[in-house]
Amino acid sequence: DCFTSFHNKGCRNGFIYYLGRGRILKMAQLNEDPSMKYTTHWPTRKIALLSTPHHVAYHKETQTCVVSTSTYVRAQMIDEQDELPEEGRYPQPTERQYMLRLFSGTSWIEMDKFDLQPHEQVLSVKQVFLAREDVDSDEEEEQGSDDDPPIDIRDKNMIPFIAVGTGFLEGEETLCRGRIIIFD
Repeated sequence: DCFTSFHNKGCRNGFIYYLGRGRILKMAQLNEDPSMKYTTHWPTRKIALLSTPHHVAYHKETQTCVVSTSTYVRAQMIDEQDELPEEGRYPQPTERQYMLRLFSGTSWIEMDKFDLQPHEQVLSVKQVFLAREDVDSDEEEEQGSDDDPPIDIRDKNMIPFIAVGTGFLEGEETLCRGRIIIFD
């Protein structure tokens, strides 16, 4: 089996591949999408986020991509005694406002977004598998024993979710707290 690029006047950004077992030679051409770049090792496409991306997680089952982004906004003072300087005389303090954005994995159109609270930062975005337990109300729940088998993600009771870990990092003198947000 062989594969090589093929580019000429009649076949721009094309390629040829040969399947030796079936003795098949095929020519193909990539789409003429101006947003795609084929000059790199992998075909790439830029998407205008108009914000800074921090984390990306792909949810295979729904073919969606979750991206944590941030933009600069005018700072909100935590302590009521602090006052913002007069506008125009001094540069205004800014801080990052984080949000989670959901993109289609096929068309890269933004499907939804989730704004986080002020001063909340995204620390981690991962796809996780959680077990589904069907418990009858008549039966007592059994406590897990040390002899439980290891978790297998191919198990039908394992459901994929997107887990987001956040934190409120407000300085040395303030106790850090955070949240774990789970999206299905």
